[in-house]
Amino acid sequence: MAFIQIDFYSNALGMHTHANIILPQKPFKCPDTPNTIAQTCPVLYLLHGQSDDETAWTRLSSIERYAERLGWAVIMPTTHRAWYTDSLLGNYFTYVAQELPAVCHNFFPQLSEKREDTYVAGQSMGGYGAFKCALTYPEVYGTAGSLSGALDMHHANIGSEYNMLFGDHWQGTDNDLFTLAKRCVEANGPKPRMFQWCGTSDFLYQDNLHFRDYMESLHFPEYHYEESEGDHCWDNWDPKIERFLQWATKQAQNT
Repeated sequence: MAFIQIDFYSNALGMHTHANIILPQKPFKCPDTPNTIAQTCPVLYLLHGQSDDETAWTRLSSIERYAERLGWAVIMPTTHRAWYTDSLLGNYFTYVAQELPAVCHNFFPQLSEKREDTYVAGQSMGGYGAFKCALTYPEVYGTAGSLSGALDMHHANIGSEYNMLFGDHWQGTDNDLFTLAKRCVEANGPKPRMFQWCGTSDFLYQDNLHFRDYMESLHFPEYHYEESEGDHCWDNWDPKIERFLQWATKQAQNT
């Protein structure tokens, strides 16, 4: 695998920014036809949490090893504490959900542009961002994963930036995952596969249960929830990102 750091100008943010990328060096073999060499590889947009940056996943997990086994590319942007939201802090949702994929496909043409090869996942704040990307643009992101995600903004522990990010309210807006999920399930278009995990000792556990119950009430297709003992830390997120990849590839093979 190649590890690449890119710095570029973002039109959405109006400034230079950067991202870390893990890229397969060897040709990607199709799992269903091992003798066929694919010209493109699946891509995972992997989003960091509120107190992290673009280095967190490579420093604190084994994502490179997991991606190498699958022949996937992994793109890890930095978004600071902007909560993957277009706000007074910058157009960070537009940047991550739309501009970043376009930039990366331009730089690295071996990245697949197929919906079924496009994944997005993250932990904590990144879990919120991942679900927001997939529910807003289900025609782009085929599968999304949230680990200990801040999915219900009532207890997201955002801090002093809240008003700059969301204004006076967030419920019923494009920043509300509950609203986005309902809108997505009622639309005629494609629905993303959704994987959600949270530890039972996590301070966001009850919020994750609330979101799970809502998704089940919507009968959201291909929604999968898991929980196990654990709190809000990398000791859990490392094995669970591997679990997400296992689940996602199995679902893809079953279609």
